Amino acid sequence: MNWVFGLFVGLLIALILWRLVTQYEKKYAAKRQALVQRKLDRIADTKQRQSNKEYESVPMIKVRIAEPNELEKLQTFLISQGANQWNYLPEDGVKEQFQRIRQGVDQCLVAASNEHTIGIAIYRQSGDAPTIFDGYVGVNNMVYVAEVTVHAQWGGQGIGSTLLEHIATAAKEQGVDGLIIDRHEQNLASAGMMRKAGFVEVDCFLDLKRRHTGSRKTTILKRSLTT
Repeated sequence: MNWVFGLFVGLLIALILWRLVTQYEKKYAAKRQALVQRKLDRIADTKQRQSNKEYESVPMIKVRIAEPNELEKLQTFLISQGANQWNYLPEDGVKEQFQRIRQGVDQCLVAASNEHTIGIAIYRQSGDAPTIFDGYVGVNNMVYVAEVTVHAQWGGQGIGSTLLEHIATAAKEQGVDGLIIDRHEQNLASAGMMRKAGFVEVDCFLDLKRRHTGSRKTTILKRSLTT
């Protein structure tokens, strides 16, 4: 009988130890789960703060058609913010460009933040473009984008590509096949803006009349609106 009693005591001790171990494992698992959850909560909170910060850093931009009474100011804006070694902005050409806007031949879009002009884009009617684009516009239903200029303090924030997107939307609603634009071959800022807006290079040629620095080449790009 002593061995039966000993077996019973052994089983009882084993049961007690098993329950102690089980309770410890449950308690440890609960602590571990709480620890993991706290880490997840901290990660989520960090991401939320980052998201809020990014949202707050995005400027509230309004894109609208230029008003007739502000064209003189916008002409000054184009010269002050657009003139650099890469852009061809002769005084007579700029005056002629804004005369076309006043006459309703060309269209000018304004990007504004808190009523301050931060960017402009000028584009022509379908099929109307300088002669150097005849091979692209003359045989296609294309809109030529003449100018996209962004204030220096707002560069790299997607203002230019936003303006181009508005032009694309308006042109597509009118049944236009695509947009065409040009830049100095080495104008990297414009290259990034145009690439972001979906433009692809179709030609690059020596342009001694309009380009006076660097490679003196003009790159022509287009964006299809039919796909």
